[in-house]
Amino acid sequence: MALPNFSSGSGPFGDHNPEIRGTPHHGAALATLYCAMMVDHCLDLLQVKGEVIIVGSYLKNPLLCSLICQLRGDQPVFLSSDEAGTIRGVAQLTNWSTPVSLSSQRCVSSEITGLEDYRSSWQEQIRAAI
Repeated sequence: MALPNFSSGSGPFGDHNPEIRGTPHHGAALATLYCAMMVDHCLDLLQVKGEVIIVGSYLKNPLLCSLICQLRGDQPVFLSSDEAGTIRGVAQLTNWSTPVSLSSQRCVSSEITGLEDYRSSWQEQIRAAI
């Protein structure tokens, strides 16, 4: 299990030192799971209730996207197929009254048994480390 912070002092756990607990069998899988946990955590901190749209470099990792989708439960998660999606999103933030269309497709959730239990354990271990 990877516990934050692996982003050199930024993000919601910027003052924490990174820690890997256990012996990972595959580093890329652990990194993907860590990123999914962090995205899910940040969306919770932001109290996101509506659709989640994944844009940018995260789209290059389909497993990450499907993990985020599973972690968000019934919340709709979409994958942007628009190369300018991030720019369009920023444009929407600067002017709510002007609708911005974004080409996207519905994300298919992973079906990893025990993922929600892993998330609970991850969150508990972070709380214990604080």
